[in-house]
Amino acid sequence: MMILKAVRTLIAQSSDVTDIVSTRIYSGTAPQKAALPYVVVRQVSSVPSDTKTGSSTIDFCRIQVDCFGVSISVLATLDDDIRLAIDRAPHGDVEGIGIAGIRYENTAGPDVDYFRPDLVCMVSSD
Repeated sequence: MMILKAVRTLIAQSSDVTDIVSTRIYSGTAPQKAALPYVVVRQVSSVPSDTKTGSSTIDFCRIQVDCFGVSISVLATLDDDIRLAIDRAPHGDVEGIGIAGIRYENTAGPDVDYFRPDLVCMVSSD
């Protein structure tokens, strides 16, 4: 789950993102009653690469980034900003985690989320 720390850092380094959500970029889950808008980064899966001689040295991880807020236009902008922050991020070390590559796959949403009465819509990227 260390990959979440690296992806969260890449997102938090984008001033376009932080101009919208400030520091409200959470790993795993957001606190109850978190101020809107905010972002949640979570790991959906991790698949090790096969080797013939030992343990996997590279895992393929699927990360989901959910954006929560009350304005579809703000969430669409936030989604674009997050994509720019992480898609094809340079290979290297982020927060002590070696990144061999990041590929942005798709955007789903916006969807209405009925869990929070003050929440109008969500954009999910994974």
